[in-house]
Amino acid sequence: MPLGTKVSKKMIEEAFNADVKAAIDSCCKLFDNFQNLPNEVQLIILNMRFNLGYSGLEKFKKFREAVNNGDWDKAAVEMVDSKWPNRAKRLMERMRKVKKNC
Repeated sequence: MPLGTKVSKKMIEEAFNADVKAAIDSCCKLFDNFQNLPNEVQLIILNMRFNLGYSGLEKFKKFREAVNNGDWDKAAVEMVDSKWPNRAKRLMERMRKVKKNC
């Protein structure tokens, strides 16, 4: 699409929906039973997926293992122990609260 092309609201919504679907589909590949994880965990993982991309999130092997085991504290620690700690701090705090709310 050439620079300056007008984009309709419908086109924006379609692109957004396609991006969200692609992100969810990729999270389903990386996490066992992604759709059955607590909503807050799904949102955290989707946030990470949008920020890091599929290949970036794929590198969080210990984090993924902790999530797949339902170990939210370990998942939070793995977020901080990564090369991504400054970005992860806010999401890590949310992850730590999951067990209290679920």
